[in-house]
Amino acid sequence: MNERYFSRELGPLGQFVQDLAQKYAAIWWDSSTALPLIKNRYTTRNQSRIASELEELIERLRKAEHKNGDAINQSRTKMIKPHLERISQWSGIRLDREFSTGFNRSSKRFLELVEDFDPSMKPENIYQAMRNVWIMNSLQYYMKTATECTIPVFAYSMLYPYTDNILDDPALSLETKLAIKLKLKYWLEGRDCTYESDYQEKLFRLVEMIEQHFPRRRYPGVFQSMLTIYNAQIRSLIQQRAHSVPYDVDILNISLEKGGTSVLADGYLIRGEMSPAEADFSFGFGAFLQFADDIQDIPDDLARGQMTMFSQLADKYPLDALANKLLNFIRSVTLMHLSRNEHGKLIDLIIDNCDFLVIEAVARNRRFYSDDYLDRVQQYFPLRFTAFDDLTARLKRTYRSRKSRKIPARSVFSALVKMGLNGDEI
Repeated sequence: MNERYFSRELGPLGQFVQDLAQKYAAIWWDSSTALPLIKNRYTTRNQSRIASELEELIERLRKAEHKNGDAINQSRTKMIKPHLERISQWSGIRLDREFSTGFNRSSKRFLELVEDFDPSMKPENIYQAMRNVWIMNSLQYYMKTATECTIPVFAYSMLYPYTDNILDDPALSLETKLAIKLKLKYWLEGRDCTYESDYQEKLFRLVEMIEQHFPRRRYPGVFQSMLTIYNAQIRSLIQQRAHSVPYDVDILNISLEKGGTSVLADGYLIRGEMSPAEADFSFGFGAFLQFADDIQDIPDDLARGQMTMFSQLADKYPLDALANKLLNFIRSVTLMHLSRNEHGKLIDLIIDNCDFLVIEAVARNRRFYSDDYLDRVQQYFPLRFTAFDDLTARLKRTYRSRKSRKIPARSVFSALVKMGLNGDEI
């Protein structure tokens, strides 16, 4: 019965993905559970200075928001820049200037395209799609391609909130979700299939936008790569709903396929084709980003009954060793593909920012970790964890009533710390 929902039109990528999933599973199991060497280490004094700087910045943003009633605009860029420069200096979190300029330019272009395509889109969905734009921008940097939000980058990134939110909606039955995904499969395979709702029309238009830029016959890998992530999502959807016992399902393989094929498709949608080495790196990049998402989403996954490598053990055992394993896995994959001589800046960008993401996830969900572990990793975060809680709460209050549809409150903290260091508006 379920076979009809899977695509058989993967071409050579079908076997390629299976081989890569096995390869990265072995690397995951071989990754150490000891805390790795983390470059950025903070004294209590520096953490206090960063917290004070962020408090002042948040207060200035709050006053500006109240006074103007709109989002941060360019007139306020001058106000923000000195704070971000000091935070950057004290935290050691820096982006390459060339990359960050293209990064911010790409973000602005993406938001313009969203406004044209779906002006009613919710802020959290915009941010979800924008995160994929940023991943694709990182791949563009790796592939020495202009860092920009092209039409295929926009269209593929927009498929995320439209499809993921359907998959995660507990109000919809498995049969309903599969029926919606079946339509997407037909469009990705190039079949004639009419849409039956505004939602389906949006999916159809996004696929059409990609095909207009990358004609199907000339760039078969583009659509085959999107069908690999489609199949991975279907497999996850069916198996997650069919089983509830940990280890009864190969959660590791499902996670590797979902994450790996997602960024594999990202790579194909940048210029239509990739070398085997580029495809291998893209898959590995996607694999550890999937794990980084999973470690951040533990509470939501527990609430939904969604099994991941992290949620299946959460509230049963401390996740200290799994968090360390993820940090080491990220290093293993990155250093396996990138050389210091050629990709030094990109290595630092990936590892530093992923360290930040993982430790931020630990800070947000401290109940899943031992007290000793929290004491150890806190020194590698720009803030004391209690200060992080306070500042996050203040940001939520500041942006709770904001009308801006740019970045939701939950993500503002990370954006302030990690981005905008050249003073551009995000």
